[in-house]
Amino acid sequence: MISVAITVGANHAHTFQHAIIQLLAAVLGAGLIGLCILLAYRYAQRGGQRIGHTGMMVVVRLSAFIMVCIGVGISWNGVKALLAEVGVSAH
Repeated sequence: MISVAITVGANHAHTFQHAIIQLLAAVLGAGLIGLCILLAYRYAQRGGQRIGHTGMMVVVRLSAFIMVCIGVGISWNGVKALLAEVGVSAH
């Protein structure tokens, strides 16, 4: 969620209409994410019992891998932008 907020914030609107659309999209997106978190916490016990210990370990490791991939992508974009500022091409 933080990476999405940073990306949306970096691409600011140039007109009033676009700013309103971005604001509405941000509020709607935050509401949907909040609802997803509410439902996930509400039914976590049932879901955990249903998939068992092994399934839970798979979910935890998979989500950790996805977070690492997102972090590497954000880091690489930052390094690439930094290298472009100093005149080094990073493909």
